[in-house]
Amino acid sequence: MCRFLVWRRSVVIHIMSPFVVRHRLLHASFCLWVLLRRCLCHPVPRAGDLSEWLSGLSLHLPPVTLTLEAPFRREVNLTFDDLVCEGFAIGHMEGSVSDDTGNATSSLHVLASSMSVRRCSGLWRSSEHGRNGGLNGSLSFAIPDANFGARLVLDANASEPVVAPRADCSSGLTLADITFKGNLGILLDVLGRLLERAIDDVVDTSVCLALGSLVGPLSTFLAPLLRPPPAPRPAAAWLPPSARGPRLLEWREVPVLGALPGSAATARAVREALPGGSGAVQLQAPRNLTRQLGLNLTLRLQAVHLAGLNTLRQFVPVGPVVDEVHSLRALVEAEAPCIIAVVDLDIASQGHGIFSAVEPVTLHLLVGACLRNLSVVAQALVAVDYLKADRLSVDGLLYGGGGLLGALGTAAAAMYALNVTELELRSNVEISTLSLGIGPLEQMLAQTLRTLTDGALEAPGFDAVVPNIVDGLISPAVRQHLNVKLVQAIANSSAHTQSGGGAMVPHPPSGMDPAATRVSGVVAVASIP
Repeated sequence: MCRFLVWRRSVVIHIMSPFVVRHRLLHASFCLWVLLRRCLCHPVPRAGDLSEWLSGLSLHLPPVTLTLEAPFRREVNLTFDDLVCEGFAIGHMEGSVSDDTGNATSSLHVLASSMSVRRCSGLWRSSEHGRNGGLNGSLSFAIPDANFGARLVLDANASEPVVAPRADCSSGLTLADITFKGNLGILLDVLGRLLERAIDDVVDTSVCLALGSLVGPLSTFLAPLLRPPPAPRPAAAWLPPSARGPRLLEWREVPVLGALPGSAATARAVREALPGGSGAVQLQAPRNLTRQLGLNLTLRLQAVHLAGLNTLRQFVPVGPVVDEVHSLRALVEAEAPCIIAVVDLDIASQGHGIFSAVEPVTLHLLVGACLRNLSVVAQALVAVDYLKADRLSVDGLLYGGGGLLGALGTAAAAMYALNVTELELRSNVEISTLSLGIGPLEQMLAQTLRTLTDGALEAPGFDAVVPNIVDGLISPAVRQHLNVKLVQAIANSSAHTQSGGGAMVPHPPSGMDPAATRVSGVVAVASIP
């Protein structure tokens, strides 16, 4: 029997908005497709695959030293070396959100309980304070029960917007089957009783300090991202010296661009062209689209599902810019498109380091997000020689020799600059679907992550984080990378310029007037980006 339990979570969208409610059936149909695909094309993963992987996971700990109070007011330093813990289990984990409307803050709570470690073993050595020498041996113990709880406070108006109060962080554990081997001497009667208390104190302090060390850099990173996003402004359209003498083409004077329908009309045409008017498109990702993440993590995109395309409001594939005569601009505005991705995450052990696992594990991820009030704007400086562009014709590019590479080279040779000056994406992100697999642990972790993510995105003042990350970090990096590639592409293509410069070649199609095939070079050049 084919088991697939996660699709129900995808249908019951927890974002209670009219748009998402309208798209429940779309999500359900997509998840049904995933169900059939998993059952017919892939081996069905065993329930609790992640649990089984954790049960075979080993953790290699660095040396730890505890100071114990022995009888007669003597302090004994107990050091553990080569400590390895194996066989992990997580019984329960949950997240919750609470708001303090008076202080405009939100709190994220996480609680993990019924955790256990099957066995820890290693070497021990002792040294008494103020004395040389000591005892040594081996030990082993189990942790049948452990728990952890913490609270993160989100305050956009504070100098540290994310803090983890020490008073709200706690952990506890129970040790069992403690076994010491070696020449224990006077420590025989006291080690068993003192070890559990000492380890409990050390773990509690270490875990909470580790949480604080993670939250500190996160708070520093988020602080500048909480300001309202700046108004979009394209970068300067800088012209190279070689382009300042010749006459350049002014895109606003190109008739074919002026004849394009308006943005609203174009968006309406796109909506009407969608299959069945559903606004949903199914894309099958290539099998070889695999990204190596390092640490033996492999992310494989299996499929992408787009919904809400029928909410497209404005669409300008290419158009002139009023205040920049040598630039072109593209615009997309939609009310709330959604994207759902099916991703496989393979986790394997490297065989060295602090973690090692007996077998690899694959998590089947289903991640969906809706982009509320999406706005995408792209602007590029396209400096084209007027005389060279005037010579270009469809007929000349097709039959001037050199094939497609020659046509591209001829069009590229007419350019002095092609530079993306603006790449802006604005939207409010709402997580609609999140699943890590079909096992109980995967579902529990997904629910916890979903709750904490929603709480962080909806915290007062934190709605600016995603737009600022896109505008301040992602867009500039993408724009710079894209411009480097464009410069390389133009340089490489220009070497294959046709001898005729794209001028008309007397090779008309049968029954067509040659003059009918001649168009402004604008069409050919504008299609390059």
